[in-house]
Amino acid sequence: MREGPPDEALDRPTGGRAEGGRLRPGVFISGRRTTGVVSTDDAVRVLCVDDGPGVAGLVAARLSRADPEMETEAVTSASEGIARVAAGGIDSVVSGYDMPAIDGIAFLELLRATDPDLPFVLFSGRAEEGPVSDALSAGATDYLPRQSDPGQYDVLARRVRSAVERLRSSARPGSTGVSAAVLETAPDAVVVYDEETVYANRAAVTLFGGEGAEPDSPAVDDAVATLLDGIEPATDDGIAYVRRSMTDAGGRSFPATIITRTIDWDGRPASLTVIRDLSGRDRNESDGERYRIAFEESTDALVVVDGDTCLDANGSATQLFGLSRPELVGSDLTAFVPEDADVATPWREFATAREGMKSMEICRDGGGRRRVEASATSLPDSGNFVWVIRDVTDYVATEAELRHDWAALHDIYRIAADQEAGFEPKIEQLLKRTREYLGLPVGFLTCIDGEQQFVEIASGEEDVIGTGDTCPLSEAYCRKTIRYEEPLTVQDASVEGWEGDPAYERFGLGSYVGAKVIVDGKLHGTLCFAAHEPRDEAFSAAEETLVGLLARWVGYELDRNRVTEQLRQQNNRLDEFASLVSHDLRNPLTTAQGYVEFATEGDEADIDEALGVIDTALQRMERLIDDLLYLAREGIGIDSTEEVAIADVVRTAWSVTGAETEADLTVADDLGTIVADRDRLRQLIENLLRNAIEHGGPSVAVAVERTPGGFAISDDGPGVPVEERDNIFDRGYSTRDAGTGFGLTIVGRIAESHGWTVSVSGSESESGGARFEIDGARHVED
Repeated sequence: MREGPPDEALDRPTGGRAEGGRLRPGVFISGRRTTGVVSTDDAVRVLCVDDGPGVAGLVAARLSRADPEMETEAVTSASEGIARVAAGGIDSVVSGYDMPAIDGIAFLELLRATDPDLPFVLFSGRAEEGPVSDALSAGATDYLPRQSDPGQYDVLARRVRSAVERLRSSARPGSTGVSAAVLETAPDAVVVYDEETVYANRAAVTLFGGEGAEPDSPAVDDAVATLLDGIEPATDDGIAYVRRSMTDAGGRSFPATIITRTIDWDGRPASLTVIRDLSGRDRNESDGERYRIAFEESTDALVVVDGDTCLDANGSATQLFGLSRPELVGSDLTAFVPEDADVATPWREFATAREGMKSMEICRDGGGRRRVEASATSLPDSGNFVWVIRDVTDYVATEAELRHDWAALHDIYRIAADQEAGFEPKIEQLLKRTREYLGLPVGFLTCIDGEQQFVEIASGEEDVIGTGDTCPLSEAYCRKTIRYEEPLTVQDASVEGWEGDPAYERFGLGSYVGAKVIVDGKLHGTLCFAAHEPRDEAFSAAEETLVGLLARWVGYELDRNRVTEQLRQQNNRLDEFASLVSHDLRNPLTTAQGYVEFATEGDEADIDEALGVIDTALQRMERLIDDLLYLAREGIGIDSTEEVAIADVVRTAWSVTGAETEADLTVADDLGTIVADRDRLRQLIENLLRNAIEHGGPSVAVAVERTPGGFAISDDGPGVPVEERDNIFDRGYSTRDAGTGFGLTIVGRIAESHGWTVSVSGSESESGGARFEIDGARHVED
């Protein structure tokens, strides 16, 4: 039989059995771990084991409160713990020490045969050096003394999560070679056997063969065989536990507990047996060696100190302090305390008291600070202390980043959800809060119209980009932003190929993040944040996501405002309709009804007069209905535009309004082409021409000319009195009894829907007349 695998045997399993049931010298049986596989999702499932009344449940509840993503279960015995881990789905075990029959150390040894890597934290009220050393020797991941301070559970949760994440990142496959290597330093004798093979760790070889016995000694095999013959095998799903007197190789009798468990070893069912010597035999020499192994291989920094002087340090400590072991040993550890840090006093208090747990900063050799958590345990024989120091810098930084993100998201949600505030106040606050979150001096919302970019709202440093700024789209960063569905980010424009780009030459932005804004399925513009200086770090996924979500929110808000405005206008048109039906249509209708009665009671002359009045009333009603239907159906929205030759539209409109009159129309040769909705433009011009004929008479002279901002229509009629010019575009306003009062209202609305303005003044004709000018239309040829 071999005491344990050499290092090279861990990943090179071999097997075989000699005649007579004995292992051939130099042969070790390797297998694979089959239970307790650690999951790889973000949740951490922790099994809490303790027999104390309510202790396991309390530890489980406290851990879940300290880390909401930690799922905990509680059992009250090691036997239940073994069964639960074997069932699978457990990422870590937190166990007490003092438990009847199978204590925390024996529990750990039983686990390590099948789960050599499963994180195991001994969380006990006993702080003696013996249990701590035994736990580390048996393969415990960590040890934490249980105290009355609720804050200890935050530390416990961080240590458990850290151990699980280290295991997940290492992804080392379990094997019996790994299990045997862990069991090799266990303080108790451990035997694994089946019908063909026998394995014993170092403590078992010494127990059965005596000091200096060889692993393949026949005496060891005989003693093991005798032991096994007298023990009832464990059931497939349980643990057998007996207490009996035993005799070691030297003839010494001692009380012992013998615990067996059925496991899978190299693909075959076998029994694991742990023999615990209860006589308190001297294990100083083996304990020292096991302590040294645990000391060296601990992932936490372990430092032995006398006062403030370092006497020894493990490899993790040298990495933490940035010094080699010879440099660190003999140094005064208080020299690593930052002189300007507020934690200096707590650090020195901890160094003096050597108790409890502290969170503090240290300075590494060569610069840089690290945030650590430290605890200490005494070495009774020497009076020295072992400091256990865990580097939590990355965890603290991540925690701070998450708090930073949460605070920003909370503020942004509060602003966006404010139903009392209007869009502009909200977007100004959102731009300000988001640029503070991103660490960028300016944020802005743009509108893109064709090949032009216009800054609608800007927040921050005006010398970068300000409200009202405009530029060709070809010279804007946004020309690239609108190409992508996801936000565009630039950490350092000078090294990302922007030098020489028109946008970089014009604005000189060193860092930028922007996303396009879509309204009603169409591009509106962009939401962007920028700075002249490059950014120290790349934009995080959270930052990109936030900018993208804000751009979507802006699009939704603009679309909602658009729909709200449309509803408002529709309601206004309904009001106009109600007014027309109740008043404007009622007047000619009442007149017609009155003259019908007059005609029925009079002679033939009265009938002719009545028919004339009724015909006029009906014509007025027809005009009112036509105008109302236009307002109700068309509204003021513009669905599509095109390039329209003004002269063509004027001739078409004249054929409808002036063809059957003696009026004269003069059209300038260079009226030009504008971008407009053709049908709406025709309606506008028809109404202006009809207005000229109705007020100037059937022989009025009308002229259409080009202006810098569009065109003008003038006549030589009576004109519009100066005091009435501000009112003529109001609904229902007319200077003629037969007028509907809606013709010029429609003109004003069509102009407004195009983004134009319409004004009235006196014409240059000798008789005065009126001149209506459309301004704000863009001539294509200009």
